Amino acid sequence: MLLYTSVAFSQTFKTVQIDSKILDKNREIQIFLPKGYQSSTKEYPTLYVLDGQNYFYYGVGFQQAFNWRDRAPEFIVVGINTTNWSQRRIDFKSTKYELKFRDFIEHEVFKYVNQHYRTNTDRMVFGWEDTGDFILHTLVDKPELFSAYFVASGINWNRDVLEQFTSTSFKKEKYLYFGLSASETWSTKNFNAFSKALKEKTPHNLRWESNPLLNEDHWSTPYQIIYNGIKNYYKSYVPLKLASYKDYKDAGGYQYVVDFYKKYGQKYGISSDIHFRTKINLLRIAMRADAYTEFTFLIHKLEYFLIDYIRDFRYVNYGEFYLKHGNTTAAFKLLEKGIKDYPWSARVFNCYGDVYKAMGDFKNARLMYQKAIELTEEYTQGSLKKYQQNLASVQN
Repeated sequence: MLLYTSVAFSQTFKTVQIDSKILDKNREIQIFLPKGYQSSTKEYPTLYVLDGQNYFYYGVGFQQAFNWRDRAPEFIVVGINTTNWSQRRIDFKSTKYELKFRDFIEHEVFKYVNQHYRTNTDRMVFGWEDTGDFILHTLVDKPELFSAYFVASGINWNRDVLEQFTSTSFKKEKYLYFGLSASETWSTKNFNAFSKALKEKTPHNLRWESNPLLNEDHWSTPYQIIYNGIKNYYKSYVPLKLASYKDYKDAGGYQYVVDFYKKYGQKYGISSDIHFRTKINLLRIAMRADAYTEFTFLIHKLEYFLIDYIRDFRYVNYGEFYLKHGNTTAAFKLLEKGIKDYPWSARVFNCYGDVYKAMGDFKNARLMYQKAIELTEEYTQGSLKKYQQNLASVQN
């Protein structure tokens, strides 16, 4: 197990020394590649994390968590490490050194990452405290470097810089997410002034959000800012979910969904297939509205049962819906597959018993109900009384 973990880790993480001509010293960066990288040919967004020695793994953890729940696409994480606190103060406390560090990122870090990995132009960046101010200056002076800027515990701008920023017009849309804890009283005035100025006059093509982090302190703000920044930046990545069957029909029905995912795929450089969570949603709202004709249409168009993510309770839900509308043939075919996929599920066997009962085959109905009872007793599943009543209903 240790060997496997070590190999998997080395394939995913890498630490690199960049011999920087701009900074006249070696700088260390960390790189994380997402799970699907090696098996794909697509290009990936990137998240650049300043002070990577402290916050790189926040980016890694959130990349995995968000992708698992379909909240964000897979992205590469690059941590730019700071090993010397005194040098950090130099790099981010004067205009001269800030410009050098920005050139280092643009011409040496970007160059390395883009040459060695498949990246697209969607680049996020995170900074805390002084590095947060650094990336805010970057947003003003060189906004094309990144698409999204996540700033924790920063914002030490004077009035002139603030007025310059709110008068900016960006050629392409930029996203800014920033936050400050209630304990960081030394920055509260600037934070409030910055938020107020943006509300009164938002730069053209800037999408922004702020967060007063009431339960955090100076050292814990990065966690919330990286998490919320990624989540809100990729808000439109979340699979389509319609609230009701009426909304579905009013939007344009199935063709609307197809067109949505065509644009979705083009935007994020991924498949234009309808997402499985959307498929589940469409079938659910059709059943809720008792729209049987549309339900059978969707089951066919979505090729729903050709894939392996269907849960056992959905076999039951769809089977019962077929039975409700008298389609025992479709229900039988569905539950036949269900017991193969979920041989431990009492509710699937019970529903299969309902199908046999509806067909008048009481012998096989008894067998299915008996199996449901056995599985319930073996795996401590629910509804034992219900299954016993069903069995009694088909006894000779």
